[in-house]
Amino acid sequence: MRTAFVRCDLKEDPQVLGNLKQNLALQNIVLQTTPLSYKEIAHSEPFIYYRNPYLRYWITNGSKNLETQILDHHANHLGTSYITTYEGEVCSYDPTNKAGYSFNLAQVKATCYEPEIEPLPVLLGTHNRPLYLRLTLNSLLYSLKSIRQKIYVIVSDPCEETLEVVKDILNKDPRISAVRCDKNLKYAFANFGTKFYGIDKFLHHEDDGILPENFFYHVPFWTSQLNHRSKDGNLVVTRIFEGNWTSDFHRSKFVMCSTRMRIPDDLWHYFTPEPRLIIPMGGMGMVIDSKKSYRDFKAPGFHTSDHNLYHDSNQMCMLNVPIYHIGANYQMDYPTYKTGTSPQVERIQVGVDMRSGEEKVVDLAVNYSSSA
Repeated sequence: MRTAFVRCDLKEDPQVLGNLKQNLALQNIVLQTTPLSYKEIAHSEPFIYYRNPYLRYWITNGSKNLETQILDHHANHLGTSYITTYEGEVCSYDPTNKAGYSFNLAQVKATCYEPEIEPLPVLLGTHNRPLYLRLTLNSLLYSLKSIRQKIYVIVSDPCEETLEVVKDILNKDPRISAVRCDKNLKYAFANFGTKFYGIDKFLHHEDDGILPENFFYHVPFWTSQLNHRSKDGNLVVTRIFEGNWTSDFHRSKFVMCSTRMRIPDDLWHYFTPEPRLIIPMGGMGMVIDSKKSYRDFKAPGFHTSDHNLYHDSNQMCMLNVPIYHIGANYQMDYPTYKTGTSPQVERIQVGVDMRSGEEKVVDLAVNYSSSA
């Protein structure tokens, strides 16, 4: 029997792998998992290769047994090292042929399989940084392909330009909902948003977390993948670009007494948190289970920080594709924060849904499970 290899780790979604395995079995092709790239695999004959389990190949003329046809092409063109799709995706490789020649099958295209697991909703807070907000929303929408996806924007004490950005995006994408609060919620926006919309589990995001163009390429249907990875109870986070930390952070005692995490090569990196380990993580792409984590809110901030969630975890899973985090504009958003004063937020807040006009009163002090 012929062979196909798929690059993945041991915690990959079994439903996605099962679908791929079933499709190949119909063509008498055996699927094997591997952590390696196609050039690192030692095999005695040409094989089909998937750089992730979500990748699927299809042919424009609609004929069946596509992978068999690709391998037949290899057999009939012995000088070919690897075969690519129309877009240049390597779909087949012959490790015994060192010539390095490629052949482009223009009629073969690559697409991505959407997993059955539900995509986690993205909960995004914004205040008065309209330029960052538009860039962030554009990058999110570019990478979020599922029609099942939900995005909740929490708009607190917005400037007029920020409000216009939100109104514009509401008109363009039905997957987005937004609630306006006339008081600045600061870091408590997620506490407020989960209670206003009744969100049990979500991805925490802020208005200055810009996803790179290649995010979907590396992690197709990434909000569903993060949902799957969070099933075992680990703290699941997305890596944040750490090159824009402020100068005073680099001079702090914390940096002097701590070790900076060595960035791994693997796409999904599991590790045990350490008290003095500096990890490139933050408020972007962090999975939060509201019922488990959103409790014990106290004045003056009424929020749960990423620092608290980190110290409450016993194992972490990091998605190793960095989001560009511009960083909090303290002078604009939180002018008293760097003076050592905690951001102050009023306990009782009122929000208005910007689509339906529904108004709700939210008590930020109660636990999520008590307010749902």
